[in-house]
Amino acid sequence: MKNFFLCCMIPLCIGIHAQSTKSVARQINDLVIQKVEFPKFDILTETSRKNAEVDKVVNFSTLATINTSSLKSIYELKLNTLEISIPYQGEEVVIQLYQVDIFTDAFTVRTNKKNSYDYKPGVYYRGIIKGDAHSLASFNFFEDKFSGIVSNSELKNLNIGLLTVPGNKTNYVVYSDADLKVENNWTCGTEHLTQNSHIDSPSSMTFESATTTEKCVTMYYEMDYGLFTANGSDLDETMDWMSAAFNNLKTLYENDDITIALNEVFIWETMDPYQGAGDMVDYLLAFRDERPDFAGDTGQLIGINDDSGGGVAIVIDGLCSEQNHSYTHVDFNYQTIPTFSFTIFLMAHENGHIFGSPHTHACAWNGNNTAIDGCPGGVEGDCSLPGSPTEGGTIMSYCHFSTGINLSLGFGPQPKTLIINTVNNRECLSSDCTFTMSIEDINEFTDYSYYPNPVKDRLNISAKNEILEIKVFNMAGKKLRTQTVKSLDSQIDFSHYPSGTYIVELKFKEKPVTFKVIKK
Repeated sequence: MKNFFLCCMIPLCIGIHAQSTKSVARQINDLVIQKVEFPKFDILTETSRKNAEVDKVVNFSTLATINTSSLKSIYELKLNTLEISIPYQGEEVVIQLYQVDIFTDAFTVRTNKKNSYDYKPGVYYRGIIKGDAHSLASFNFFEDKFSGIVSNSELKNLNIGLLTVPGNKTNYVVYSDADLKVENNWTCGTEHLTQNSHIDSPSSMTFESATTTEKCVTMYYEMDYGLFTANGSDLDETMDWMSAAFNNLKTLYENDDITIALNEVFIWETMDPYQGAGDMVDYLLAFRDERPDFAGDTGQLIGINDDSGGGVAIVIDGLCSEQNHSYTHVDFNYQTIPTFSFTIFLMAHENGHIFGSPHTHACAWNGNNTAIDGCPGGVEGDCSLPGSPTEGGTIMSYCHFSTGINLSLGFGPQPKTLIINTVNNRECLSSDCTFTMSIEDINEFTDYSYYPNPVKDRLNISAKNEILEIKVFNMAGKKLRTQTVKSLDSQIDFSHYPSGTYIVELKFKEKPVTFKVIKK
């Protein structure tokens, strides 16, 4: 069986910090440069059997059984990095991954019956196909199962998950959503709503100015009764689905240097108040009325209801306002196959509106109020109709109607930069996702600065209040240095570290602060 990866790693290590290469590939490259080990696991074994139900909905797929010993090791060891092989169409897709944290420190789970629920999370990873700097992967490992998405220009969006058959614990399917026989007619209703008056006009944006968010957006999700019952009316199963979905979503956002974290999930264990509300807009407005306040910077209702088909955000650019609600209808599965990739696209798309982005077929881009693409066969506004991108569409597009969505492309350059600028200019947002305070409270005790970045030798750090301790980590989470400070000023010597990206943590009396530093 052949391995599906780019055989030569040297090109990956040359110029990978160029702007065209995304965050996850850069971080994998940093780990490779630092000679971090990626322990290998064969998580699935391909089987030769056929499944008539699967063949009804997808043209090409690979069936496999899980290697329980590999799953047990991954789940229990919780390694910082690993390499897995996924069988697909007679080849092996080899994927390098690093572990991530998807929750805020204040993360909670509530239901309409329980004020809090003690959820035991899985182990969450992101990475790339080995050697392919333009790919993207996200995997979620639990005690008795795992799931994942792998995306690049050739595979499109590869879905890996359990066949949705009652009682199934061992049989998995691997397929590309480009091969689905089921036509997807999802639409977004946001164009029928309004745009906040304070949104920066895309035509006036300086798209070269911002490269990463300096702040973090915390997120609240509410799951309707339909999703709870689809997960066997089991809270752990429901949260496994939700946390896996969010890890996949967070991977998309942070691959474009947009920082988010999951702060709260609310689950309806009995019939929710949204059933029968009407179309997608009716569902959204019912959610806003039911939940005017929630624990997060954005709130999204996700559910299963055939009458509501689609998704909608209450406004374009709702951060730091009361208009920060969205709704997404999800298809839990098509007959026997799980549908991860399109669910994540929908969730990311509607939140993208709240984060400030119009559709890519809106006449709002390119500095002259024209559209980026014409995937749905029309535009929003008065401008000429452009073509559809051959490599697939981005998150804010309607390219599922034409060339398909390529999740590895993320938001695309202009929507990405618009979102980053929007997040950075919203004063209600915290500088990190592990502490919830107003910006005034944060500035009261954690004003700090550091330079230069990128750094060649010494990093200089100054703070308004006393820095107690400084820690340095590599991108695998390994602690490289602990330095006691107890001063307002300090330095860190980076001269002996290899080139790459590092995490610096400053410990103050009230809270820690972390930031990324690039070593030349």
